[in-house]
Amino acid sequence: MTTRQPDLNLTLADLIDRMTISQIKETLLDGPRRDLFTQDLADAAEDVDGILGAVPIAASGRLIRLIMLMAQCNLHVWANKDRMQQEPDAYTALLVRAQELNGLRNHARNLMMEDFGEMSPAARRATFLEQDNRWYVPILRGLGKK
Repeated sequence: MTTRQPDLNLTLADLIDRMTISQIKETLLDGPRRDLFTQDLADAAEDVDGILGAVPIAASGRLIRLIMLMAQCNLHVWANKDRMQQEPDAYTALLVRAQELNGLRNHARNLMMEDFGEMSPAARRATFLEQDNRWYVPILRGLGKK
């Protein structure tokens, strides 16, 4: 039996993002494919525990909101990818929405990285979010700074 080595190249924000995606796939897939994502969740959770053991992060309502937003965005982006194949006439509108959701997800990830002290120019993800008259502007305002 081999002991798994933690993935030391991932930040806490990356691991949380990975866990949200793996949980979506664990829920929606069947059989051996699901088992892969169940194992990935266990591995990522172990890595999160290792990071939190070395650098404690205080839980807060804002942090929980960021994690929930990231998970929801990942779910909707994934669902939109499926819809783009099923609804070719709506492809462009679905793609725009998926890109906006992905930008919102990246924004939440960037805010978490700032909160965790993990932010660097190389780690920052692009958001391309417009600040005027878009459906997500109230969400951006609500996330604000801590």
